[in-house]
Amino acid sequence: TIPEFSVTDAKVVTNSVNRSDNYMIINKGSRHGITEGMGVLTEKGVVGLVREVNTNYSLVMTLLHRQMRLSAAIQSNNYFGSLVWEGRDPYMGRLEHIPKHARPVSRDTIVTSGYSLIFPPDIKVGVVDTSWLDPTSNFQEIKVRYFEDLGSVRRVYVVWNKDQKEQNELLQAAANE
Repeated sequence: TIPEFSVTDAKVVTNSVNRSDNYMIINKGSRHGITEGMGVLTEKGVVGLVREVNTNYSLVMTLLHRQMRLSAAIQSNNYFGSLVWEGRDPYMGRLEHIPKHARPVSRDTIVTSGYSLIFPPDIKVGVVDTSWLDPTSNFQEIKVRYFEDLGSVRRVYVVWNKDQKEQNELLQAAANE
């Protein structure tokens, strides 16, 4: 465990994987300390983010949502970018904005970067499936095969950064300069 993060378990009440923008509902809400913006994961990897909360339930935007952006890194070299979903294959995402010289290898592990203040660093997300250079930019694109099959998730863990408010204050101060 990482000291600045807390975790609570929850049961998946409903889930979707066949839409362009997929959600799940879990059986924990504000009464259990859950708030909007917390991360959701399993033992296998990242699931998504809490988007809305009521007293007893929470709506989770999963990795299978076109608005979901996860700060993720190549474990072997620590280069990081944004993991997004293109709305098609429920097993694959795309890691964007990785410099051309980063050179990921097939089957390299993709993990959370720890830079989002939502997830701890080094939570597994998936593996490099394929990568290619974009000749029009200084970046390459990487297809990532998710570790977690989001269609079979029954139990999750909600994770939150106990220091997030204080860290966000510093980011806001820097943004206001």
